[in-house]
This record gives sequence, C-alpha cells and structure tokens, in this order.
Amino acid sequence: MKTKVLFSTLLLALVVSCVKDYHGGGEEEPYEGILTETNYLYFDDFRTAFLENRIMALDAEIEELNDRIGSGQGDAKDEERLEEAKNERTSNQEEIDFISEYREQVFRVRPMPPPPPCPSPQSCTDWLDIVIVTPPPTYTNFQLIIYSENQEVIAETDGNPEPLDGLDGLLNFVNLNWYDQEYRGSIFIQVFTEDQQGNLQQSFIDSRID
Repeated sequence: MKTKVLFSTLLLALVVSCVKDYHGGGEEEPYEGILTETNYLYFDDFRTAFLENRIMALDAEIEELNDRIGSGQGDAKDEERLEEAKNERTSNQEEIDFISEYREQVFRVRPMPPPPPCPSPQSCTDWLDIVIVTPPPTYTNFQLIIYSENQEVIAETDGNPEPLDGLDGLLNFVNLNWYDQEYRGSIFIQVFTEDQQGNLQQSFIDSRID
C-alpha cells in the first residue's frame, strides 16, 4: 500500500515538473529586452499581409483566365499564365503557412517578448511609435522605406539586421528612423530583402498614419 502511495506521489511530482518545464517553470521571468508593446513591427506580419493581398489578386486573375479558356477565347499564353498564377498562389500560401509556424516558435520563447502592436499592418495607424523592425535571421540585407502620399520618404531603416538578444537567435532587429513625425495621411511601405543565398525579395502594402 505504501509502495502504491509513494509511486502515486512520484508520478504526480513528475507530471507537475513536466508541466512547469513546458510552460517555462513556475513564475515566468519578465521580458527585459528592447521590444515594447508599442515600438516594433514584426516583419513577418508585414510579409503575410503582402502575400495575402497577392493571393487575392491571383485568385481574381485565375478566375478570369479560367473563364476565358473555358469559353474558348483563351490561347496558349493564357494557359501558360494560368499555370504560372496557380504555382505562385501555391508558393505564397506555403510561405504564409511557414511564417505562421515560425511565429508560434518565436512567441514560445521564455521570457516571452510583448506581442506585436501591429499584427495587421494595413490596419495599423500608430506607425509613429514604431522604431524597430524585427526580420527573421535569414535576411542579410533588409531595408524598409515609408513614403508619404507625395512619394516623399518619411521613414526608413538604418543599417543591416543584428541579432536580437534573448530570443534564441530567432529574430534580428533593425532601427527605423523617422524624418517627418508631423505627417498624417496615407502611406506606402516598401521592403527590400536579400537572404543568405543572395535571393532578392520585395514586399509592399498601403496603410495610413492618423
């Protein structure tokens, strides 16, 4: 009987220990890094918004091409473009899925950084508080530029990404410098990246500052 009680006690202790390990221990340590609840843009959220916009445009194009080909008005170029559009859509969706999985990994790190203040960058209006951008470490070169309605540069990143302390190498950071803190209105945000294999990429969205 004593053996059963002892075994049960040990089993309970093991379960509690495992639960604590899974959740990062008892009381979670506070995050003490440079990120705050208002000061950074999580770049993969930006990239996701761009890819989702691109998928919407591709869906409209695919529907139009299918209608044209189905009605007998399409040609070989239409069929070729249809295949390209479908492949691009698949590739974009796969990238979105990968970004989502990577995001979960980033925000499982303990102590956990504050959640991004602009998870939907197109709907974000508090851009003036953003002074840090956090791309993943796959990019060796990274530049974000914000334009006003008059195509004037009102903000841009400075320098190349550097490792962000306390996140197990999962994120880098780059500073965002503002040249015009008084601007209000529509903005166009463009990002240029280069990864470790030399692949160049471009992302862009519209937003606004209120």
